[in-house]
Amino acid sequence: MRGDECMNVSRVMLTYVVYSVITVMLSLAASAGYTCELKGQVCHCVCLPRPPDYCSGPIPLWQCYNSEPPGVDIISPVEGAIYSTSRVPLEVQSNKSAAYIKRSIDGGRPATICTSCSSISTTMYVSDQGRHRLTAYAYDKQGNEGIAETYFIVDTRAPRILGQSPADKSTIGSDQEFAVDYDEANLANVSLCIKGELASGFACSILTGCESGSRESCSVNKDLSSYADGTLEYYFEVSDLAGQTTRSGTYSVALNQAAGLPIEVMITSPEEGVYDTSRLRLIVNLSRPAKYIKRSLASTGGNGAIIVCSNCKDADKLLFVPQGSHKLTVYAYDEDGTAYSETLSIAVDSRRPMIRMTLPRAYPGRPTYAQEAVDFGVVFMESDPRAVMLHLEQPDGSFSEISLDNCSGRSYSQTCTKRLGLSGYADKQEIGYYFSVSDPVSTTYSKNGTLIYDVQPPNIAIASPIEGMVYNSRLVYLNVSLNEQASSIKTIVDGSRYRRTLCSRCTGRDSRLYFRDGMHNVTVIATDDAGNTAEKTVVFAVDTGAW
Repeated sequence: MRGDECMNVSRVMLTYVVYSVITVMLSLAASAGYTCELKGQVCHCVCLPRPPDYCSGPIPLWQCYNSEPPGVDIISPVEGAIYSTSRVPLEVQSNKSAAYIKRSIDGGRPATICTSCSSISTTMYVSDQGRHRLTAYAYDKQGNEGIAETYFIVDTRAPRILGQSPADKSTIGSDQEFAVDYDEANLANVSLCIKGELASGFACSILTGCESGSRESCSVNKDLSSYADGTLEYYFEVSDLAGQTTRSGTYSVALNQAAGLPIEVMITSPEEGVYDTSRLRLIVNLSRPAKYIKRSLASTGGNGAIIVCSNCKDADKLLFVPQGSHKLTVYAYDEDGTAYSETLSIAVDSRRPMIRMTLPRAYPGRPTYAQEAVDFGVVFMESDPRAVMLHLEQPDGSFSEISLDNCSGRSYSQTCTKRLGLSGYADKQEIGYYFSVSDPVSTTYSKNGTLIYDVQPPNIAIASPIEGMVYNSRLVYLNVSLNEQASSIKTIVDGSRYRRTLCSRCTGRDSRLYFRDGMHNVTVIATDDAGNTAEKTVVFAVDTGAW
């Protein structure tokens, strides 16, 4: 009987109990781990690793199977081949008819490509660029598995160059880094080609250490000391394993052998100081060209460095500077990224101080009266006051400046005060005054004010009634006059608590008073604008004969 017919033999009914017991024992042995193979026309049981006695000899044919796996060969894709298409030819062969043949890409889930076959020729779609592993599986009817593997490369896209440096029309030194950015999954090599000003053609060299991948970068430092100063041209070439090559643009750069020397930074404008405008002119001069010129304006909450120009030696820009004090720093970066700088201090104060109020208040044509001492003060807005002054007229008519150093508040509202005595002035003397507030660039003056120094009370003259006079009428005339204007004149009759106002802002007054018979007194109280008060009392009698 042939080996492939062993599984198709119908089971023979066993009539003897002994033979049944032997079969059960052999089944138990099979569960312990053995395999059966065809030797001639008889199936034999072979136990692993060491056959026991009951495992040797023939076994029933229905328990026998063929354990030899199918042989598998991958004809295509060819080992190590590079394919420039995503549809890769696939051809697999088996040395005998297989129940089915499967294939797997890069360890993925196997897919059946044919059944009841010994070979298959088709195509498979591989979208990913790069190196791939193909595994082919062949299974016979008994489940025996044959495996074969091969590796191949898919490269359907030409290399893509993303950028290069140094920049076009830039200035470079004798020791310069050249770099290229690219996309290429199957990189073969990267070449740099350079032509000096005096050369007739480009000299190319292959860069080392370049890798495949997305957004990769490869660079090399070139010693250009053998080239003459002047224009130098260069480009890159990127090649893949499929033989496709992409060339970059040809850049022209200026070779300056002194480019590696330090850069001297000179800020010509603005100069150190305080300015009354926020718009300043920034002028920078360098000793040699720089890759970048940047500037920063450091203050409380200042901003970072801002590019002024690229690949330049000089700069002339408009600079906006906020209010306050700042540190202006200008940086020059060479080709290696080394920074050279110069720093200076500037301040902007474009808003003049604003005086909001003065003490005493200054009213045009309306003087303020004062006595022995006066509290002078000014309320103003200024973030950086440098001087707060009182300009006070002296007894001889000249003005002196008096610093007000007792200040409080914040920039939006500050108050400075000073108390001054006026004992050196003559009574009723007019004293002029005004204030000034200065910041670093400007001064604001207040309105002019006038004080009248007044320490003497008014002189009261009472023409009627007359002291000690006896009047025979109940009607008595009151006649009062002063030597100066009073803010008010009041009277008290016979010690009453009630004070009657005769007049305000006056120098005298006539009035009529009515009295009963008897002794009477009238007190006149006069108060001037400085608050000085004078009193005068007259005593008289009224006798109409009625009693």
